[in-house]
Amino acid sequence: TGGKGKVAIPAGTQTDTKVRIKGQGLPKADGGTGDLFARLKPDVPKHPSADERVFYEHLRKLYP
Repeated sequence: TGGKGKVAIPAGTQTDTKVRIKGQGLPKADGGTGDLFARLKPDVPKHPSADERVFYEHLRKLYP
């Protein structure tokens, strides 16, 4: 437990989706380790650059 790790986020995952990361939570009384739950909140720029706007528009057309 502790430290950094990687989590695969499935395509199409929406804001406020809760994901479980097995074995990375708080220690259990029986000596094991619980699961860590995280709520996804992507950070989208408030003032995207021109390139970012083109990219977002492209994504919007691909995934209506």
